[in-house]
Amino acid sequence: MQKEAIALAEAAGVERGSITVIEFIELPLAYLPGNAVQVKVKVAGNLLQQARHDETLPSGHRLGACHISR
Repeated sequence: MQKEAIALAEAAGVERGSITVIEFIELPLAYLPGNAVQVKVKVAGNLLQQARHDETLPSGHRLGACHISR
Protein backbone atom coordinates (compact mmCIF):
# COMPACT_ATOMS: atom_id res chain seq x y z
CA MET A 1 0.00 0.00 0.00
CA GLN A 2 2.85 2.40 0.72
CA LYS A 3 4.26 1.88 -2.79
CA GLU A 4 0.83 2.58 -4.29
CA ALA A 5 0.46 5.80 -2.25
CA ILE A 6 3.92 6.91 -3.40
CA ALA A 7 3.07 6.11 -7.03
CA LEU A 8 -0.14 8.17 -6.77
CA ALA A 9 1.82 11.08 -5.30
CA GLU A 10 4.28 10.90 -8.20
CA ALA A 11 1.38 10.85 -10.66
CA ALA A 12 0.04 13.97 -8.94
CA GLY A 13 3.30 15.82 -9.63
CA VAL A 14 5.30 15.31 -6.44
CA GLU A 15 9.10 15.16 -6.73
CA ARG A 16 10.13 11.51 -6.53
CA GLY A 17 13.00 12.00 -4.06
CA SER A 18 10.97 14.18 -1.69
CA ILE A 19 8.13 11.74 -0.94
CA THR A 20 7.94 10.57 2.68
CA VAL A 21 5.39 8.32 4.38
CA ILE A 22 4.13 10.44 7.27
CA GLU A 23 1.34 8.20 8.54
CA PHE A 24 0.56 4.48 8.32
CA ILE A 25 -2.47 3.09 10.18
CA GLU A 26 -3.91 -0.43 10.21
CA LEU A 27 -7.37 -0.61 11.78
CA PRO A 28 -8.85 -4.06 12.46
CA LEU A 29 -12.42 -4.42 11.22
CA ALA A 30 -14.05 -6.60 13.87
CA TYR A 31 -17.41 -6.60 12.08
CA LEU A 32 -15.98 -8.48 9.06
CA PRO A 33 -14.97 -12.15 9.05
CA GLY A 34 -11.32 -13.11 8.92
CA ASN A 35 -8.49 -10.72 9.64
CA ALA A 36 -9.85 -7.77 7.66
CA VAL A 37 -8.13 -4.42 8.22
CA GLN A 38 -8.52 -0.91 6.91
CA VAL A 39 -5.17 0.57 5.91
CA LYS A 40 -4.52 4.31 5.68
CA VAL A 41 -1.28 5.65 4.24
CA LYS A 42 -0.45 9.36 4.11
CA VAL A 43 2.51 10.61 2.10
CA ALA A 44 3.87 14.12 1.58
CA GLY A 45 6.44 15.72 -0.67
CA ASN A 46 7.38 18.76 -2.73
CA LEU A 47 5.21 19.54 -5.75
CA LEU A 48 6.95 20.01 -9.07
CA GLN A 49 6.45 23.58 -10.30
CA GLN A 50 5.37 22.55 -13.78
CA ALA A 51 2.88 19.93 -12.54
CA ARG A 52 -0.81 20.54 -13.14
CA HIS A 53 -2.63 18.10 -10.89
CA ASP A 54 -5.88 18.29 -12.83
CA GLU A 55 -4.13 16.72 -15.84
CA THR A 56 -1.78 14.26 -14.12
CA LEU A 57 -3.96 12.56 -11.51
CA PRO A 58 -5.49 9.17 -12.24
CA SER A 59 -9.24 9.26 -12.76
CA GLY A 60 -11.24 9.46 -9.55
CA HIS A 61 -8.46 10.92 -7.40
CA ARG A 62 -7.81 14.43 -6.18
CA LEU A 63 -4.68 16.09 -4.86
CA GLY A 64 -4.35 15.49 -1.14
CA ALA A 65 -6.67 12.49 -0.92
CA CYS A 66 -6.15 9.29 -2.86
CA HIS A 67 -8.02 6.19 -1.76
CA ILE A 68 -6.86 2.68 -2.58
CA SER A 69 -9.14 -0.27 -1.80
CA ARG A 70 -8.56 -4.00 -2.09
